[in-house]
This record gives sequence, C-alpha cells and structure tokens, in this order.
Amino acid sequence: MNRLIVSRDETLTAVGPGVRWQDVYAKLEPMGLSVVGGRAGSVGVSGLTLGGGNSYFAPRYGIACDNVVSYEVVLSTGRIVVASAQQHTDLFKALRGGGNNFGIVTQFILRTFKQGNIWGGFVVHPPNTTTENLQRLEAFNTASGNGLDRDATNNQVHMYDANGRSGVLNILVNTRPADSEILLPFSNLKPQISNDLRITNLSEIVEEGSNTPKRCTVRWMMLKKRSRGDATKLTCDSNAWASFSFANNATILAHVLDLADEAFKPLKPIQGFNAIFSFQAISREVIQHMSSNGGNVLGIDPNRNIFWLNYGISYSNAADDELVYSTTRTLFEQVENYTRSTGQHVPFIYMNYALPTQKVIESYGQENVDFLRAVSRKYDPKQVFQRLVPGGFKLWP
Repeated sequence: MNRLIVSRDETLTAVGPGVRWQDVYAKLEPMGLSVVGGRAGSVGVSGLTLGGGNSYFAPRYGIACDNVVSYEVVLSTGRIVVASAQQHTDLFKALRGGGNNFGIVTQFILRTFKQGNIWGGFVVHPPNTTTENLQRLEAFNTASGNGLDRDATNNQVHMYDANGRSGVLNILVNTRPADSEILLPFSNLKPQISNDLRITNLSEIVEEGSNTPKRCTVRWMMLKKRSRGDATKLTCDSNAWASFSFANNATILAHVLDLADEAFKPLKPIQGFNAIFSFQAISREVIQHMSSNGGNVLGIDPNRNIFWLNYGISYSNAADDELVYSTTRTLFEQVENYTRSTGQHVPFIYMNYALPTQKVIESYGQENVDFLRAVSRKYDPKQVFQRLVPGGFKLWP
C-alpha cells in the first residue's frame, strides 16, 4: 500500500494507494526529480489522482490524472489488470477523473521528470484590494492561456470570518527558482499583510498548505502569519466543501463574492465561522493537456480559459450543519443562475472539491457519462462498486 519505487532510468515512479504526496516529494527531491501531484502534502495520491488532481505543474504537464502512465486495478471479480494507453485503454481513460467507480487501484505509475528548487510562497492582502486582485487574476489566466509562462501558477483565495471579508491570499508558485513576470502583479501589489515568497522546494510549499488543523487551512495560515505564534487554538470541527466553474472574467468573480456577502449574513453568528473562495486559474494550456496520452473524461472545453472554484466553510458545531448546507446550496443556485444568464457558466464540477449533493459525473457531459457507464458494465458487471462501495460520486443517480 505504501510502495514508492523510482525506475532505474528515473522516468517513472510506482506509487501505492496509501501514499501521501508529502511522502512522494520527500522521496524524489533528493534525487532531483518530481511528478505532477498535489499541492497539499497531507492529501493522498489515490483520491486526488482519480478525481483529476490540480497541480503546480499543471500549465506545463497537465493535471495529475493526465500524467499517470498506468494503473494496476483489482476488479470486483478479483481479477488484476493493468490499464494504460496500450492495454485496457477504456478503463485507463475512465480512471482519469472517474473516481472509485471501477475497481481498487493498487498501484499508480507516474511520469517522472527532473526538478530542482522552486520560487513561491503566500502573499496576503487586505480585503480592500479585492477588485485589483481579481482584475490581475483575469489577466494572469489570459497570459497563462497564451503560454507566456508554463511554470507559473496562482491560487487566489478570498477569506471570510464573522466580520465579513478578512483578506485575499495569493498562493504563488513558479516551478523554476526565480520570480515570474506574470506573477509580479501579485507579489508587488500593496498593501500587504504578509509575504513569505522565497526560493524553496516543493516539500516546503506543500507542507505550508497541509500543516493546518482540521482543514481550517487558509484562515489558520493567515492567523499564524499575523501573530507569528500558535494559531492551533482555532477550532473547526465541521466543514462543507463545494465546487463550481466559470469563465475567465473578473466581473463574474466579483459578483460571486457579492452574492456570498449577502448569503453569509445568517451564518456569521455561528461559532467558529470561516469561509474561503479559492479561484484557481485553469488556462487553455492546462486543458489542452487533457487530450494527451489517452485522454480523460472531464469534458472541459479546451478553447477557453476558466476558473475552478473551491468553496470551503468551517464552523464548530455539528448542530449548524443544516443551516450551513442549505446556505451553500442556495448560494450555488444563485451563482449558477447568474453565470448562465451572463453566458459565463461552465458546467464542469471538480470532483475533489464537490459537495456530496452536486452532480459531478453528469457535469462531464452526456458522451462521457455514457462512456463511463459502459466501462462500468464491462469491468464490473455485477455493479459492486455502484451498489456496495460507499462514498464517492456514482455513475447513476
């Protein structure tokens, strides 16, 4: 389960399903190597990769699932097969975004490449910089889509607490050990609450994204940077996560935050309330990799730059679950209605961030839904993984 073996020629890495990304990077970095993987070290290889897997290397190589060379899979019959671009090609494609619907993956073979130090870190701005940050983010996604810098990424996170908007965090990474021209608009923007940009390694960056209690990720990081002390007293015993996609348009992003301002009013009195809107630039450069090496099933239009939204909300008491979830559902209905009315809606829902009630598989488009169901019938004829395996997003509602 915890297998982690690099091939003799250092072009492939075999990874067991129990491995976390921090373990992968710790193994590869001393060898001057890396793979396309997660941005939080505590996240598991299996879940992230089977759901897609955004990465700091995505503009250059694509997302994690597009860089799997083969999967070893135990089917519901007990048969073990290897799915790759050369054999069981239908299963290979289905596993690239299809989740846990087809079998138990017991090994991932990941494409491996030379990699040294990187440049990156977290820059936190006050909320009065929101408009300028969003405008710069749209320009960044456009530049990235035009191939200006395939090593640069930015995950922009807008944070809320009981007093409203609390800050804007730019998680900037250039996978070369130098600043990037298309990241300068964020690193140079003033005023700043904190800034820890430096030349470092991938393990440090992903640890910074992981070393947080109970998924209170961004809020905890900001509190720690402000106090330079112990922020672990922040408790977030319950949380909700959801996902959405829309066009590369700063006006749309601003309106989403405006909708949240109103939607969150009933939630502010609840204990431990914090929320984030993480806008992740997914440029054409990233999407065009999705058709390589056998393709994937996500069904995203390769001709436009888009954003994936990772929405997260944390709070202390499970008694508030229904209020939080109903607020989230209502907010996302409003976001969808608005983006549809303006022609900026993108149907794709990213599995790894989705609310359990969201229709992830359906968002891949009917052609991909039909394909996934056909693969399921072929490799799991008794539908064990649909009927008897809990969790995940199933192929039939």
